[in-house]
Amino acid sequence: MKPNQLTTIRLGLILPILISQQINTTISLIVCFALVICHEILDIADGRLARSTRQVTDFGKLYDPFVDSLCRFALFLGFFGSGWGVSLWMVYTLFARDITVAYVRVYAAHSGVIVAARWSGKYIKAIPQVLAQLVVLSAHLLKTRYPQLPAEQITYWSVFVATIFTAASGLDYICSVGKTINKRTH
Repeated sequence: MKPNQLTTIRLGLILPILISQQINTTISLIVCFALVICHEILDIADGRLARSTRQVTDFGKLYDPFVDSLCRFALFLGFFGSGWGVSLWMVYTLFARDITVAYVRVYAAHSGVIVAARWSGKYIKAIPQVLAQLVVLSAHLLKTRYPQLPAEQITYWSVFVATIFTAASGLDYICSVGKTINKRTH
């Protein structure tokens, strides 16, 4: 299987992830949790496969983060829409960072610079976002059994931390790419 095919499988998981989260029953939240884990494992696998088989492509460098953004945006928007304690400004910040980075990458490519994913995006942003998603799903899954659990507060603070790290990685990305483009054009 080719790396971009794994990414396409991940793309196909997004709607089932969102639907299972929105159904909001014990079984559907377990399914959602499992699908998110599967999505993240495939995300790691497609990148490793691309690098180990030397199948890294300019398309894959854009397609992979695009699918990451769609999945995470859909799930955080689902949390917001379900009234689970996620504020709209958080969803906006998460989405705006990814859109901004995508446009910066396009501008960089137009300037002759192909920009791969940065360390800050992979680790400073992605890990807190994935952890927040899993913590939120776990809290709301546990709330189906323990109604007194403060799942909305757990959600708020988990996503708040992920939002702060996401904003920081966006600033890092923009500053770094800006410096690279300025060096090439001057």
